[in-house]
Formats: sequence, structure tokens, C-alpha cells
Amino acid sequence: MIMSEGPGVSCARLRSLIRCQLPSGRIVDLAMVQSMKHTNWRPKTLWDGCLVLEEGKNLSFLLMDFVIRGAFLCRCG
Repeated sequence: MIMSEGPGVSCARLRSLIRCQLPSGRIVDLAMVQSMKHTNWRPKTLWDGCLVLEEGKNLSFLLMDFVIRGAFLCRCG
């Protein structure tokens, strides 16, 4: 789960963790993630708080400062 400007929760699949040392000596931790988007598909048994996402095709980098927490997301279908 990542912090974003939009409302609600944004999720992404972690692909890699990268630590960079800048020429200034500052160390920056980055995450390479594959963003997830909401889908219209719904399971036959729907429960309160059910959130169905599908993986996007693009990879992006974000600072680890924007990662809120990890979550186990399981495939369905």
C-alpha cells in the first residue's frame, strides 16, 4: 500500500528494492513497483471491504517514504 494524492488506497506489487548513494553522500531507498488498478470483476461471494485489483503493465520507482505498509495479495480467478 502506498501513499498517493488520490482518495482511497493505492496498491502496487513490489518488484525490487534499491538503495542509491547520491554524489552528496545522501542515501536514498527506492522501490520499483508495478501499480495495480481497480477492476470491475467481482467474486461470487462478495464481503464487506472486498477490494479487487489487477496488475498494470508499467513499472515505476517511488521513495520508500511513500510506502505505508505491506500486504499479502492473493490471486483469484
